[in-house]
Amino acid sequence: VGGPLLKNRVFLFANFEFNTLANPLAIAITPANAAALNIPSSELGAAIASERYPTPSVRVDTKLNDKNNMFQRWTSFSNEEPNNNGGGYIPAGTYTFFHDRMRGGESQLTTMLSPTLLNEFRFAVNMRDTWQTNMQPAQPTDVLIPIANVATIGNNLYLGSHTTETAIEAIDNITKTLGKHTLKTGVDYETTNIQLLNSLTRTYTFANLASYLSTINSGTNSYQQASFQVGTPTVDNRWNFLNFFGQDEFRVTPKLTLNYGLRYELILWPGLDQAAPYAQSRTIATSKFDFAPRFSASYQLSQHDVVRMATGLYFDTPNLGVFDNISLLNGHKITTYNFTPTQANAPVFPNIPTAAQLVTATSPSISAYDPNYHDMYSFQSNLQAEHSFTNDLSLALQYQYMTTRRGPYSHDVNLGAPVCTLGDGRPAYTAVACGTGTSTTIPRLNPSFAQINLLSSGSNMNYNGLEIAIKQRMAHGVQFEADYSWSKALGTVDQANSSLPIYTNPIEDPTNLRREYGPMSSDVRNNFVLQGVYNPTFTGR
Repeated sequence: VGGPLLKNRVFLFANFEFNTLANPLAIAITPANAAALNIPSSELGAAIASERYPTPSVRVDTKLNDKNNMFQRWTSFSNEEPNNNGGGYIPAGTYTFFHDRMRGGESQLTTMLSPTLLNEFRFAVNMRDTWQTNMQPAQPTDVLIPIANVATIGNNLYLGSHTTETAIEAIDNITKTLGKHTLKTGVDYETTNIQLLNSLTRTYTFANLASYLSTINSGTNSYQQASFQVGTPTVDNRWNFLNFFGQDEFRVTPKLTLNYGLRYELILWPGLDQAAPYAQSRTIATSKFDFAPRFSASYQLSQHDVVRMATGLYFDTPNLGVFDNISLLNGHKITTYNFTPTQANAPVFPNIPTAAQLVTATSPSISAYDPNYHDMYSFQSNLQAEHSFTNDLSLALQYQYMTTRRGPYSHDVNLGAPVCTLGDGRPAYTAVACGTGTSTTIPRLNPSFAQINLLSSGSNMNYNGLEIAIKQRMAHGVQFEADYSWSKALGTVDQANSSLPIYTNPIEDPTNLRREYGPMSSDVRNNFVLQGVYNPTFTGR
């Protein structure tokens, strides 16, 4: 709904959306296994992962005077999602309940300082709160019990995890028209605070149902591995982002337009945990020379033909969640202790180990930052030729190129001398991998830790694509667009999405990242899309 609150001065627009989703997730636990584990039949069959998210928004536009215009906008989003992790080998009683709340507002003031000088100022605040609770009441002694290909029982999934994120941003841009030039410059400052309370997991993993039942019935430890996290799993990180830019649109002739500019980006990282036991977990390098030049041009060859090109450097905004998780897994905030059932002082299922037992556990793995870490950037270029057959029908041919550099990836830097070299040249670090014995022990440079997973910046990706598109604007009741693209995307570490596993999947050869080079998830060689609108006209009474 919308309309004037004050004639020719204040206008109100309000919107409300409500969406629901019910997604049945099949539970793969067999009736026989459920009976052996005393899982009631009511927790089998299918889990309904449902979502309900209302989304209201309000906008007010105000004409303050002939030179100043303002708008304010407020948006809200909430979601309640039971059975968040349902399906597969997880019975209904082990599910979690996901809660999500987001509130945000922004305001913009546009001021005409003179007929050729415009200033735009924008201020925004966004807050998001997410947390997970167990569907069953949690107890301090709860443990999670994964039984491979049988079921996951227990009650320790995401217990008490909570994330609060607040982002405040201020932007100011000035635009000046000067003859054939339109000059624009501006500054953008954002501060983002993330307060994270992570869950501490406690698991007993069993290789099969027989091992679990043997442990339950005889009291012997037949589990495959026990894993326990201890510590203070909280972080309070604040990032500050500062960006400057300047650009010029130069209309050289009525047929030729150039656009060129330069952007500078600076990320000020939060202070890290100085009590972390590993030095490289206490600091992260700041990239101070992130300059990004950009250039584009458009030339009209004839009344029906135009050629366009663009090229530039773009710095990536890092996934802050990845850095929060690394900050937690530093051996001080969260330390993970692993046991095998045959080692000395191993806990007896289903007990929580004592402090004295934890001392005898396998050395924990930790995460850290490469001292030579730099922000990832991409170099992007495209060249397009377009021909219009009529005012409504056109054909375009385009070539696109993109390469990323300094992409983040994680690798274990706590590896000793290889036990052998495999036939393809890769080093192997255990007797089992070399085929010379049964030992799975990996030699460690620092015996205080197992893996030291270092976040480095050195992966890359190359994309080349050709696209042909035909577009019909609305005419005679018909509008359509048909696109065909042929492309190739190759690289070392996939950056296709921002989930944590993208950065933690092990690489094949920790001594040679080039071995990872191959097709990416975006390597779709052939893609065709056709979409259109038909608006029929009816005549008669």
